Amino acid sequence: MSAVVNPFFLALVKPFLLALVLSLALVPLCRLFALRLGRVAHPRVDRWHQSPVALLGGVARRYSASSATLRCS
Repeated sequence: MSAVVNPFFLALVKPFLLALVLSLALVPLCRLFALRLGRVAHPRVDRWHQSPVALLGGVARRYSASSATLRCS
């Protein structure tokens, strides 16, 4: 008995998986790049973090989502 995959399901899963893989690859690279450039949020009294936090992670997430959307549409 072979499993039949609904094409609608594949249309939803493919962009998600592509964005996930791209994000997992690009976020650490953008973090490293931000730390080297000094693009970090330094700890302050009104913030919860205790060490500098890189600020370019959103760039990687946005690129991943946009690429997956354009590729799979």
